[in-house]
Amino acid sequence: MPVYKKNIMSFERLENRINELSLEFYIYRLLKQAIPNIAIIREYQNIFDLYIKKSFVKKHKGKPIYIEIKQRITNSSIRHIENLLEKIQNNKNGVFRIIVQEEINYPENIKLKNVLKKYSNIDVKIWNIGFLRRYLQKYYSHVNDKKLYDEYTKNPTDFLIQSKILYTDKKDYSKIIFELLNENKITLFLGAGVSYPSKLPNWKELITRLLDKIVPSINGLEKLISEKKAQTCKMIIKDFGNNPLTQIRYLKSAMKQSCKENFNELLRESLYRKKPNPNTELLNSIRELLNKFNIKDILTYNLDNILELNFKKNNIKCKSLTKSSCIRDPNKLNIYHIHGLITLDRSELNDIIFSEEEYHKSYSYPYDWTNTTQLHFLRSSIGLFIGCSLTDPNTRRILDTVNEEQEEKYHYAFMFHKSIKKSTQEHEKIYIKISKAIKDIFYNSIGIRVIWVDNYNKIPKMLKNFARLKSS
Repeated sequence: MPVYKKNIMSFERLENRINELSLEFYIYRLLKQAIPNIAIIREYQNIFDLYIKKSFVKKHKGKPIYIEIKQRITNSSIRHIENLLEKIQNNKNGVFRIIVQEEINYPENIKLKNVLKKYSNIDVKIWNIGFLRRYLQKYYSHVNDKKLYDEYTKNPTDFLIQSKILYTDKKDYSKIIFELLNENKITLFLGAGVSYPSKLPNWKELITRLLDKIVPSINGLEKLISEKKAQTCKMIIKDFGNNPLTQIRYLKSAMKQSCKENFNELLRESLYRKKPNPNTELLNSIRELLNKFNIKDILTYNLDNILELNFKKNNIKCKSLTKSSCIRDPNKLNIYHIHGLITLDRSELNDIIFSEEEYHKSYSYPYDWTNTTQLHFLRSSIGLFIGCSLTDPNTRRILDTVNEEQEEKYHYAFMFHKSIKKSTQEHEKIYIKISKAIKDIFYNSIGIRVIWVDNYNKIPKMLKNFARLKSS
């Protein structure tokens, strides 16, 4: 499929997700106005859109009510509704309402009614949004629905951002992640943030090290570089643009003309210029998590083998897998090096995907091992992303694909965001809240729920806490 069509599809999904979330917040805020003294829980058990301990409908006689909100009914949402009904089928005290904005098409209407018949023991009904508004206007006359509805329909995106800032509490996904770990449903996806504490370079440092090797070999630049080396490297990197893949392509092109060394060997030297430390708190906490929950698969986007060094030192049997060596061993921990592997001891240097043209090759083959491996684990399990910025265009494309297939399924990612402190100025507080709200909306649109941290040191503590909970 052409890139522009994929981009259009991604924007459409983002727009649909914004519309769906803004609808959820509209109904939530409407009910908050109607019953201000009764707790309304959003994302109840990370499954139901809303949960109210005491229903606002009089004939329900104070029973709890579970609410699922849909802009439209699709085959995917019917499957999700069936899963929700399975979870509450033994709850005879509660009622379940599906609130739908758009008229349901005939085929989906028949399918949905057939699903509801299977759960005839549950008090479940479909409401359109008009019915809800009329009911609240009739029995809760203090509700100012017109103003709220106008705000919602005028600009759903602004309404959503405002709602997230005003009404979103700090979400704690710890319980659901712990349950998924217990059920052996988690696959770890690890990025550069896992290797960086081990004294391995971040992207800018790696580019600078490569420049340090390549540029002096270009005729006429030896003296210039030696005089103002750091400043020159910084200027060159800036001139290469902000795209890391393009930066590497520039370097490789220069190297072909001026340097006799193999680029991948040069990459190894630059990657391991400093001896890495395999005994960091983050690596140890990941190892502890693996031991406690019997995790058998890890996908890493890192070229280094710092994980293997830590695990082998602590007697964990593991196998490194790359495109040319990808037979899984069920008796070992399998570490899939999605972008290739460069080992510290020089024993392996395989299947490197590091620059723009290599990414293009991977994009162009849907059945490339890099793509199919990520797709397999994202489809068959729940991904827990650690140390990943999620800026890799191929990974986001794959997340988009999986999210399109499994709309109601979420993966989880640890991400950094500045916290608001007493000393934070007012304009900066607004910036932090808006930025976080917009990022939340975006990550939701590709099927990611974010665990926000304001300090990277909190991640190993959270992982160790999961392991301790397993022991207790």
